[in-house]
Amino acid sequence: MGKHERKRIETREKHLICLINGEEDSAFAGNLTEKDLALDRTLAQKIKKKFPKTKKAEHIGNIYGNSLGDIKLIQTSKPKNIFLEIKFIKSGYGTRANISQNALTTYGIFKNAVSWSSFRDKEKHDLWVFEKLSEFQHYETADRSVKATRPLICRMAKELKEFAKRKDAVGFEAEKIKKAIMERDRHEKLKYLNYLSNQNVDYDNLKKFAILILTGNHTASAFYKFANTKVCDIQIPDNYFIIYAYDTGKFYLEEIRELISKIQNSATSVGISFSPQQTNIKIYISYGNGKKYLLRIVLHWKNKFQGIETPCLNIFDEYGKKLTEI
Repeated sequence: MGKHERKRIETREKHLICLINGEEDSAFAGNLTEKDLALDRTLAQKIKKKFPKTKKAEHIGNIYGNSLGDIKLIQTSKPKNIFLEIKFIKSGYGTRANISQNALTTYGIFKNAVSWSSFRDKEKHDLWVFEKLSEFQHYETADRSVKATRPLICRMAKELKEFAKRKDAVGFEAEKIKKAIMERDRHEKLKYLNYLSNQNVDYDNLKKFAILILTGNHTASAFYKFANTKVCDIQIPDNYFIIYAYDTGKFYLEEIRELISKIQNSATSVGISFSPQQTNIKIYISYGNGKKYLLRIVLHWKNKFQGIETPCLNIFDEYGKKLTEI
């Protein structure tokens, strides 16, 4: 998701707050399309109908990690607060979470394993990316005479990406180098996942990780808070809901208590699936003769293109959702 899209979503969240609180929303007219404004007005009415004891709504999307969700609905009776995560999407279910690049090792899921960032250092990732970028001879502003620093690599990649849009020989050369970097980065990711597949897994930590991700606790502080807590003792939130708001005007509510309870059950085992030639892993649970995939975790770079800037883990849902139309 680009910065402009993130800004649009945050603006829509604040617009919803305004509408739920019964305030004038004319100030949003210049920042959102007519379609967005109309969809938000419909959704606000549905939220108020679903949670009729709401006396005030607050925006918490910009204090990520301190609270669940994007919007807090303060209630006139227990539970004191309702937390809503709003997913504005065109289709599918969107991204469940976007977390630290080293979370799989930092959170102790893989015991004593090398982190993704340390693995890249051993592969001299920045050096080979810089050398490949340096094969291009048409940069306008990037000074390649200095040391291969991260800022320089990012500037070069930004220029290369723009040149690659051209429909001439220079553009073809830029696109060829860009693809070569992305392909080598892909093989580097596969090499790292192959390494992880041979490491020991802490299944208790894996269960905690799945539960916390599914309940919107996406930060290191949340995981460390429950580091010494038994899986069965983690409280299942009954005041956290996800709303999927589609451009078609359909709105669905997800409540995941049943799924979390199944994960917490001592008879349920959890595991990680590795697939050949895939730069992702999947978390699944097994119970009786059944098996359910929960989450897909993708090694990803947020900015420029793959291999360049802001490595992270993108997490997507893999399970069949139980949604209620509102």
